[in-house]
Amino acid sequence: MKSFVKYLKCITLSSIIAFPMFGLAQADWELKKDDEGIQVFVKNQTSSDFKAFKAQTKLS
Repeated sequence: MKSFVKYLKCITLSSIIAFPMFGLAQADWELKKDDEGIQVFVKNQTSSDFKAFKAQTKLS
């Protein structure tokens, strides 16, 4: 039981630290396509000539 409490504290602390960083990192992404519930985002990379991309959707 003690290990579970320690695990829970670790997850909670990690979440508190990490989630605000995700919000800040989202600012550079530009929505390129939104079709049938799938969004595709792109952003320029300083270290490469290629653009970074990500896609997201909701699973139900």
